Amino acid sequence: MSGYGVIVKEKSKGKYRKNDGSTLITVLVGVSFMVVLASIILSVSFSNLKMKQLEYRNKRNFYEDEQVLDDVYNGLGRDISEYLAKAYNDTLAMVTMADGTSQYGSQTAAYQQFVNLFGGRLESKFGADGEHRDETLAILQSYLTVAATGQNADGSTAKQAEVLDYIQTKVENDAAGSMARYTFEGVTVRYREVTSNATTGFEATVTTDIVVEVPYISFFQDYSRVLDYVLIGNQGVYFKNADARIEGNVYAGTDSKDKNAAYQGYHYSEGKVYDGMNLYQSKITFANTNYLITKGDLNLCESDLTISAPGGKKAVTNLWAENIRTVENNHPGVPVTGKDAPANTSTLSADANFYLADDLELNARGSSASLRGNYYGYNNNKIVSGMNSAYETTGKNETRNQYKGEAEGNGAAHASSSSIILNANDTTLDLTGLDSLIVTGLAYVDIKNPEASYADTESAGDKLDEYQTGESLALRYNQLLYLAPQEILYETNPVEGQTKNAGAADYINVKEACPPVGDEKSKLTEWFGSGELNPADPVTAVEYKVNGKNYVYFYLNFQSESNKAKYVEEVMKAVEPAETSAEYTKEKQKWELKQSVLKRAEKARIESNIQIDGSGCKIYTKGAVTSTTDGSAIDNTAAKPEVYTESLNMAKHFVYFTKRLDPAEAHGMVDDALDLDSLNSDISAKGLSEAELPAGYFVKFDNIVNDKDNMVKGYQVIVRTINGSAPTVINQDVKGIIICKGDVIINGSIEGLVIAGGKITVSTSGTIKANRGIVQTILEAEQKELSGIKEDKVDRDFLAGYASYYFRQALVNDTLVSETNHKYNDTSQRITSTEYTDFMYYENWQKGERH
Repeated sequence: MSGYGVIVKEKSKGKYRKNDGSTLITVLVGVSFMVVLASIILSVSFSNLKMKQLEYRNKRNFYEDEQVLDDVYNGLGRDISEYLAKAYNDTLAMVTMADGTSQYGSQTAAYQQFVNLFGGRLESKFGADGEHRDETLAILQSYLTVAATGQNADGSTAKQAEVLDYIQTKVENDAAGSMARYTFEGVTVRYREVTSNATTGFEATVTTDIVVEVPYISFFQDYSRVLDYVLIGNQGVYFKNADARIEGNVYAGTDSKDKNAAYQGYHYSEGKVYDGMNLYQSKITFANTNYLITKGDLNLCESDLTISAPGGKKAVTNLWAENIRTVENNHPGVPVTGKDAPANTSTLSADANFYLADDLELNARGSSASLRGNYYGYNNNKIVSGMNSAYETTGKNETRNQYKGEAEGNGAAHASSSSIILNANDTTLDLTGLDSLIVTGLAYVDIKNPEASYADTESAGDKLDEYQTGESLALRYNQLLYLAPQEILYETNPVEGQTKNAGAADYINVKEACPPVGDEKSKLTEWFGSGELNPADPVTAVEYKVNGKNYVYFYLNFQSESNKAKYVEEVMKAVEPAETSAEYTKEKQKWELKQSVLKRAEKARIESNIQIDGSGCKIYTKGAVTSTTDGSAIDNTAAKPEVYTESLNMAKHFVYFTKRLDPAEAHGMVDDALDLDSLNSDISAKGLSEAELPAGYFVKFDNIVNDKDNMVKGYQVIVRTINGSAPTVINQDVKGIIICKGDVIINGSIEGLVIAGGKITVSTSGTIKANRGIVQTILEAEQKELSGIKEDKVDRDFLAGYASYYFRQALVNDTLVSETNHKYNDTSQRITSTEYTDFMYYENWQKGERH
């Protein structure tokens, strides 16, 4: 039977059936099950899709509802900002009234008045504490940008938004009884869609409180501006053997002890350095610096200084100083006219607005400066009362008082007359990048030693002889223009051209040397410059001694400054004349004088160069402007008579900086309302001396009795006393605050703030960077910690570890502030808010309506 199957038959109801049909049935049942399962899966998936769509619509409506709430917030912000500005202006008008008085004697009183005015406007507009007004609801509704009702004309879905209601307004006062917070409680907004058949579609509702925190506004000067500084050296800032990048504002004061009184305009050596800011064998870059201030000079000795502006932007640094100089190292006190330049010279490349009370001088051989921005040499012998510049320190006063300024009789004329001077050979000054060039003074020659450079200052106590030139931008060799030419001198046997061995002092007789116009011996009639001279006294005789011999120089005596400037311009514009010219003789005199000056300069290898773009730069100068590229003078292209008013106000702004680090931003450079009486009265009322300013206006150095190190929020607080005569040395990197009663030397990187009662010396190869956030975080944290401690639990030694303890406005009677006064001393509220987003916020936010 192998290989054959067996047929089995089943009898059912009298019939036989084969059993092989069961497989088909099983398949059919399985397929049916799969169809049902697929149907279930599809149904679930479809339901899930609909749920996702519903969730998406709900979320979308919810976000739309938030946008509606933002409409209310922004609308309130605009109105409240207006009320804030009005309250501020009204209060400020009473703080600084037209007669110079003030109705409020303190910041606290002025601030409380501001709060009362601001709070009064809020309550008048929106309601008092616990009040609910339908008018206020209408105002909130008016801020919406989506209509509250309505439907599209074609019957399609329309968006609707509305402010359903608010509970009430709520006023919270501080401990002094003034408004601290004003709250719109329970503001409820709804957003929904209306379908084409006008039935309600999706909607979302949000309820929140909108809080207005009354901002702290400073009406008197506070220390908030200090937080943007990185270095404040009360007696100077020195960069010595440093390669550093500085970010943030910098202030350099002067040494009140005046141990640097004996100096010369081209000389730098240890122990005899300038007051202010000094760079010695350093490479320094200032970036992101708004204010770079020195009460004295900015001096470069074998150094490179770069002041940069953000890429593609205008100059943002405002540089205020007495002078800017390049100087030579330990020069032996002779004119810098030698053939060999120093091994290391100095360069200045700066994008800035330059405000100089006195001069820009390139006194180091081979040095160069390239300036871009705006230049203001604003002093025209107008010493502003209270300026207390580097030239007014004790020793220098002895020198300054030898000569009197033209207007107020307050010192040597050259020290209060702005000019730009190239004193050394192989120097280059590039001013082609300036937008404005304003120089209101004139250069001077030291006629005690005619071979010396312009504007040299002798040692304190020595007699100072100075001669005013006709140039605002001058080259050292141009001083030869002011010596009387031989053709107008009657005396014979001159020595070295314009000098004569005079023998006894009484030999000098200018009437014989150069007889006045009209005298039969006078040679002035045929000389081209006679019309510019004083006809009665055409020359001035100056005697000096060299190697035991007395010599005399005869200088031209002009009728006025304008005559002097005209004379210089005529010479420097001279061209070689043709013999057929009617004025050939006089034109030849000009040309030959010009050539003699240029040849004398070439012989001395004084190849200085001033480059100016007369077409692209607005120029106003009191005297002549000389370009040595071709030996011609540039005409002033933008005469501005009002520049002298601006100059006086610039001097006042400089005083504000040197006393309170304050740019007096409420006053422009042409605002004559800026006065110094209120400033000086404020300082006098605080009992501060000039030596303490400006750092002492913000920091109470007398409180420092012990050295302290502290950590606050992960940042460092370093407090140092004077350690004998030795300075404090910071060798590590610091993120935080350094306060030193005396001198400090920085050898590491700094991020934060350094304040020294003495001078700061930077000798690091790193970054010195301001960080307002770090400094403010430290002061806030300290104040909050101290406000929770009872005064009787805190002694002086405990407080000495806190930086805020040394800030005057964080103190009440030099001790811990109380909880009552804490609001007025919290640094987080000390900063003026200018945007409503700074003092308005949501609170108690929730979905749905509040029940």
